[in-house]
Amino acid sequence: MAETNASHFKFAVTSSPESWELALGDVQHVDPTARILETVGPGIFVVQSQESQPTLSSSLRTSGVFVRHLFPVLVTVDLTGGEEDVRAIAAASLALQEHMARSQNFSVQTRVLSSRAYGNYDVNTAVADLFVQHGYILDVRRPQRVISIVCTETSALLGASAVIII
Repeated sequence: MAETNASHFKFAVTSSPESWELALGDVQHVDPTARILETVGPGIFVVQSQESQPTLSSSLRTSGVFVRHLFPVLVTVDLTGGEEDVRAIAAASLALQEHMARSQNFSVQTRVLSSRAYGNYDVNTAVADLFVQHGYILDVRRPQRVISIVCTETSALLGASAVIII
């Protein structure tokens, strides 16, 4: 599980690969103390910020240009590269329930960044099926909440957030 300092938040940020430095600049414009913790793939990096997700997203919506998607990293899962990763990610995703309401429909968005025995669809389906079994309503066209997952070589970063178009 990912730990979060009460005064710092951890976010995965996506941008076009050639604009990641400008996207980081957008984040640092909102929070000058924000710092990059890790680059996880082309145009995808993790930052630490003192700003909350609603504050950061709202500010980026009005002043950001290069950030495509931002989600709080709430859970981290170690990966082996095998099919068992999908079950581990789905099981760990249940920790996100505290950030979701059954009255709000949801969708799952996954990016698998390396060659695996599974792909985006496999992870999306496993997580969505599990949440539906727990009484949540899946709506991939008009979700109110999004479960976001990025799978790197060694770990999966999971988060849940309101749909906010940046």
